[in-house]
Amino acid sequence: MRSMNTKLKVDQMARLLAALQLMLDFLDQIKEAQTRDPFLLWMLEAMEQGKKSNFSIRDDGVIVNGERICVPNVEGLRRGMEYEIGDKVFLKVSPWKGILRFGKQRNLSQRYIGPYEIIERIRPLAYRLALPSELS
Repeated sequence: MRSMNTKLKVDQMARLLAALQLMLDFLDQIKEAQTRDPFLLWMLEAMEQGKKSNFSIRDDGVIVNGERICVPNVEGLRRGMEYEIGDKVFLKVSPWKGILRFGKQRNLSQRYIGPYEIIERIRPLAYRLALPSELS
């Protein structure tokens, strides 16, 4: 953080540590659930037999597909990824070729914008956000 010339207050540091601990606990739950998922077990067996696959095991033991963590379809894990009203989230902005977004081109354009507050839950993974007028 020194290289970014940023400072954290004690309460911000405590939040950061709590968020890191939560993420580690969540990854442990995912890793444990991966050992019971029939599809992932089948993929691991195929990998051990030398079949080529996009699946791999990271150094921490988590199964990934490319760079994405494989989250088994377990109800408790899915519920852990849902947000509550009042939470703040970032929006992912997909880059479009030839389109200027936020005054920057290509590699310099932002990938995520926000944070924006969730004001309503529409479906299990669909939310209404409090967006500024230029994005509404």
